[in-house]
Amino acid sequence: MKTLAVFLLCFALAGYAQQKQMLRIQIDSVGVENRNGIRDFTFYYSIQNLTDQPVSFYLIPGPIFPNASSSQSNRPFYRLYQEDQLIDIWGIFEPWNRPNPEGPIQLRDTTTVEEVVSFDAFKEEQRKMLRNSRHTLAAKASLRFFGTLQWDGQRYFQHDDLEYYLDENKPHFIEIGINLLREELRDNFTEADFATLLADPTFIRGWYMSNRVPLDFRP
Repeated sequence: MKTLAVFLLCFALAGYAQQKQMLRIQIDSVGVENRNGIRDFTFYYSIQNLTDQPVSFYLIPGPIFPNASSSQSNRPFYRLYQEDQLIDIWGIFEPWNRPNPEGPIQLRDTTTVEEVVSFDAFKEEQRKMLRNSRHTLAAKASLRFFGTLQWDGQRYFQHDDLEYYLDENKPHFIEIGINLLREELRDNFTEADFATLLADPTFIRGWYMSNRVPLDFRP
């Protein structure tokens, strides 16, 4: 029984490793610009089809989100490291995710009809955006994207029990990842369209991470 379990685990890992080799995401360069106390990091990255067959996937390019929000998202995300420690916290590049200086937001306990309609319209717009974000790569072909992260010079961050300090004397690194979903996209399509999508042999899924590149947080 133990031998069978080990075999199944090795088989699963081998399948995952093979899946990972279908695409390669690569940070090609990083542009840095300082202006008005803000440091802009612009990442130019590419996604390459490593196979001899076309592949397709859904990815909404543009803003690069923190790793903490990437589990069920079809958007690129980043992982930031201080030396070898993962800095898994919101707010380093997104000031709007930091605590509200005016105190906790007061939530209302009622929802108007207008708010429900507005939320439904928003969700449908999100579904439409995803449906329009399909990319197809021919064999060995590449797609190139870019995204910008802004840092305002703040070094100390806290969220719940997590605390981090960006030490200017320590090296920092960043990598970009994509989580290509498949079955999880069901709610964005009609039943017939989703069945057609799943039957497409080029439609892939998988979790892919880029190379790790240095990031300069020195003054």
